[in-house]
Amino acid sequence: MSLLDLDVSVAKNMFNVNVFAVVTVTQAFAPPEIASKGTFIKHRMRLEFSPWGVRAILVTTGAIRTKFFDNLPSAPCLPENSLYYPAKDVIEPALAGTEVEKNVMDVTYYADVVVNNALRSSPKQHLWSGGGALITWLASTFGWSTVWDTLLPSVAHLPDVNNKIRAAEKAEQDRQKAK
Repeated sequence: MSLLDLDVSVAKNMFNVNVFAVVTVTQAFAPPEIASKGTFIKHRMRLEFSPWGVRAILVTTGAIRTKFFDNLPSAPCLPENSLYYPAKDVIEPALAGTEVEKNVMDVTYYADVVVNNALRSSPKQHLWSGGGALITWLASTFGWSTVWDTLLPSVAHLPDVNNKIRAAEKAEQDRQKAK
């Protein structure tokens, strides 16, 4: 959902899961990780846990086939007052995962790649895995700073969205003039 249409309580719940849950789990697992000189799959912890010989790996994840979209309580639907509503036929399928599903990696294969890397004696400190991860790496590594401004609009069908919004605005202006 766009920021313009997002329910703030949903955003707060997402923040709790994606920030505070990570802190809670990290604190819970820190003692055994330190004791075993284990490996975190969270690169930001690399410096924090280095005094105890704990390794950290950054995994940049592409598209993975999971049940995320299957488990949504209902199909994503733009509110009728959304500024994006004129393009709902383009946006709602994207919110439901149709674009992601075109380029996914099997979740079991992904897990094998990540775990096998972590178990190596000299693991890659930055692992790129999942659908589209190679393209993301190439663009991020060799592209200019605004490469995503060039690449993402067509992937996200933004020209179609823009055209539909502009057409709806023009139709509304024409209706106002006709009054």
